[in-house]
Amino acid sequence: MRNLFLLTLILIASCTTKNRQTIDHIWLSYNKSRPTDLVINWESDKPGESKVLLYKGDRKVFSTTVNENVKIHHVETPVLNADTEYRYKVMTGRSESDWYSFRSLPQKDPLKIVVFADWGYNDTVDLTNVYKENPAFIATCGDNVPDLFQFGTKGDKHCINSYLRLVGLYPELFRHIPFMPALGNHDHQLYPRGPKPPADHMVYDTSATAFREFFELPCDEWKWQFKLPEQKIRFLALDLHHIHDYGNNWQTCHAYHKDSPQYKWYTDKISDNFDGYTVTLMNANNPDMRRVDKGIWSKYLKKSSLVITGSGYYAEKAIIDSVPFLNTSLVAGDVWPDAIDPKAEYSKSISTYILLTVTDSALIADFKTIDGKLYDRTVIKK
Repeated sequence: MRNLFLLTLILIASCTTKNRQTIDHIWLSYNKSRPTDLVINWESDKPGESKVLLYKGDRKVFSTTVNENVKIHHVETPVLNADTEYRYKVMTGRSESDWYSFRSLPQKDPLKIVVFADWGYNDTVDLTNVYKENPAFIATCGDNVPDLFQFGTKGDKHCINSYLRLVGLYPELFRHIPFMPALGNHDHQLYPRGPKPPADHMVYDTSATAFREFFELPCDEWKWQFKLPEQKIRFLALDLHHIHDYGNNWQTCHAYHKDSPQYKWYTDKISDNFDGYTVTLMNANNPDMRRVDKGIWSKYLKKSSLVITGSGYYAEKAIIDSVPFLNTSLVAGDVWPDAIDPKAEYSKSISTYILLTVTDSALIADFKTIDGKLYDRTVIKK
């Protein structure tokens, strides 16, 4: 009788284990302009509630259950201590994740941030050396996926399959390092581009619906500000790319002209009295943006400490009125003569990322090749 009872318990436990699904697609981000809350995001196999457990060491510091019925979950968790490793687990219905961890922003050590672009066209790249940099977060300059349709449905502006695929390709990165992407044209793309603008539909969703539904980012999400006052640095991300296609059915980005909300937002933010470095992120060609409407953007871009774009598949550096304008890409591709910055010190077809390090006296921008070797260093003084 006792053996029958034990067998029954084993069978019940076995069935419970088989019915429980593992949550694998998890990504982290910040959705406020200041780093007071970190958002844990995940996909569950079935719609349900959103539950998070957060531990500091062996002590539970936060738990919540959001009673909703969704498959894509976004839960804010308070991150109140600097230089602290937090452990977390997420649950929906009978599905749950393993325990993972992230580290909050440093207080004493130099702040490190990695910036790269064009991941969508090199999404099998080995990012081992990026992990070794131990960045506080990763920011991008757009084109995070190749498009929205080849892993989903053409014309579906809500299709997030491309972003889920990316998270699935790099689970260790997304589970442990907050990710703060800017938009590129391919993040908007609903259909193949074709030889000319189609007459009956837009090729790109200029509103970036899938991007905004998938990621939790500050402000309007398609443009955002992330400010770290204690570390004396802030990031302004813009939705700028393929600006010459504006006004036809190849239009990719939000409006950028003088009376546009994007232009007014940027000029207001960049003119704020901020005591620290300002890094502008975008996907448009640097010299093109400086030429828009006889230079209306140039004046304000040059209020940045540093401007980084991912427009071309190469590494490029130009210094304009003492402000560095950089182009980085995970793809090493063609360097088109008409796209090169006329002020460029170099434009090299190499695959790179940028490591930003904030010290007491300077912002250091290191161009690094994918194998982790230093290619070029720019030191920006306060």
